[in-house]
Amino acid sequence: MCFRPASVDLDKTCPACGEKVALLDKTCPACGAELPVGLSAPGAPAAPGAPAAPGAPGDQA
Repeated sequence: MCFRPASVDLDKTCPACGEKVALLDKTCPACGAELPVGLSAPGAPAAPGAPAAPGAPGDQA
């Protein structure tokens, strides 16, 4: 079984006017609003932060 989406959408939506814009556009050609930078999927969790370094040996209480 294949669970891939039927198609890949390489456009994003302008948050100001709702117009479809190209993925790498920095401003909306329809309304001129500045678009958010970066790739994100709606509803997807953010990437986890870097793990912290372990403490020095013997510092445990």
